[in-house]
Amino acid sequence: MNRNFRALTHRKFLIIWLGTMLSNIGNWMENVGQSWVVASQTHSAFHVELLSFAQFLPVIFLALPAGVLADKYNRKTVLLSAQLAMCLFATTLAILAHLGYASPTLVICITFLEGAAWAFNGPAWYTVVPNLVPRKDLTSAFALNSIQFNIARLVGPAIAGLIVAHFGFAYAFDLNALSFLAVIFAILFVKIDFQKDDAKNSKTQPITFYQAWKWVWEHKGTKRLVISIALFALLSAPLQGLMPYFASDILKTGPQGLGTLLACLGGGAITGAFLLGYVPADYPFSKLIPWAFIILGAFMLIYSQSPWLALTYPILYLAGIFWLCIMISTNTAMQLLIPDKIRGRAMSILIMAHVGVLPFGHMLGGILAKHIGPRDTTLLDSICLLIVGFYTLIKKRPEMDGIRTPVLDPPISH
Repeated sequence: MNRNFRALTHRKFLIIWLGTMLSNIGNWMENVGQSWVVASQTHSAFHVELLSFAQFLPVIFLALPAGVLADKYNRKTVLLSAQLAMCLFATTLAILAHLGYASPTLVICITFLEGAAWAFNGPAWYTVVPNLVPRKDLTSAFALNSIQFNIARLVGPAIAGLIVAHFGFAYAFDLNALSFLAVIFAILFVKIDFQKDDAKNSKTQPITFYQAWKWVWEHKGTKRLVISIALFALLSAPLQGLMPYFASDILKTGPQGLGTLLACLGGGAITGAFLLGYVPADYPFSKLIPWAFIILGAFMLIYSQSPWLALTYPILYLAGIFWLCIMISTNTAMQLLIPDKIRGRAMSILIMAHVGVLPFGHMLGGILAKHIGPRDTTLLDSICLLIVGFYTLIKKRPEMDGIRTPVLDPPISH
């Protein structure tokens, strides 16, 4: 068996995994509907990127408090609260769309609120996963999470493209609101100790967020991982953020074409998760991640100048493979390096470095696209990705490699 599938043998993980995948399919359907509303009504690359900016902006302010909540309080309660809030906002958007009030401004505002709820969901989810599978299957669990996310990115946009084209975007919003029931019932059904980690060590002095941040920043491996994922978020954001504009104004394809473009990226990511299962377990992250940067940058460069859909589809598929490689490798390396007592706060730092930087990547992409055009913006970012990849390959950090780090749980200074 491909080692990336071992986590599915654990029943609790399987239930959560299936529920999350169904919910993510709905999320991607809503994403296509939202993007098409903004792109088709404004015909503005800046407004398309503003939508993505609104989605990820709350993470900058809320990811760190959310990490503290994930370490201090019942994680099941945190997860359920975040999912219920997102379901409420999705339902509100669907109702307003049917009433004819789904303007670009309204869509962007509700996207902002959904992003705020997601900011509390992320750290809690990352801290729960290690409690669903044993440590030896942790890499498998994160690979499978990426697989389900990208299955959703493959299936959701394809369905949404058909629904938006034939029935209207309001019906895509309906299905997203309903899809939240799958993950909500999965969280309710699974019996697991979601209690705070500090309760297990009540005799020890509570760890402050500053101490967790200091641990992450002083460890050379985790510091490089945080910087790498931040640069990845900043430079790769326009690949997906400008895609609705590429679809509507450059490649001249409709909502079905946009769905296909997103599906190609997602299909490549699924393939990437399968292929990672065949990478030798001892192959160092300090080499794997830089090479993924380099190859992703090369494919982004080709995509930025492609005049044909027949070329764009396979290039996006190949780009998706290495996009996913960066995501899984960074998350897995971080999880293997950090101690459990600061897991929520440490993963919130990684989330902030990734998702928190995305809005700046989208905003920068939107501003550049307004002045130099979407093609040249994507070209510039691809060149920067290549530079970062070669630099980190030459100046590699062996401390990133959990299997080669002699101390996985160094003491936290007080």
